[in-house]
Amino acid sequence: MGIPGRDPVMRGVIHLVGVLAASAGCGSRDLLVCTDQFVPGIVVEVSDSVTGASLVPGARGAVHEGAFIDSLRPLSPTALQAAGERAGTYDIAVVHAGYVDWARAGVRVRQGVCHVQTVTVSARL
Repeated sequence: MGIPGRDPVMRGVIHLVGVLAASAGCGSRDLLVCTDQFVPGIVVEVSDSVTGASLVPGARGAVHEGAFIDSLRPLSPTALQAAGERAGTYDIAVVHAGYVDWARAGVRVRQGVCHVQTVTVSARL
């Protein structure tokens, strides 16, 4: 057993505790913890423009930016998602049998600190 303060492992532990204590007390140096959650860049809420009913069952579509294309996939009973964790400016297209096709151009998804900032759009067919 070494002399306290001279043991390299103990010095590392003491240093780590000091750094954590110092950062916890300073509002400008808050510890940032990012999650491993997968965040969609775009969420499209698809509904009937007359009744307001969800049209997600049966709706298909995609987002694209340049050569990148991603299919819209179900997120919930009322929404589709695409462009997971990918910032960019997208064109979106949604189709559903029996309805007029819907499209929106220039939807901008920004990168946040840990994840993209999801943009939600309403596609009323």
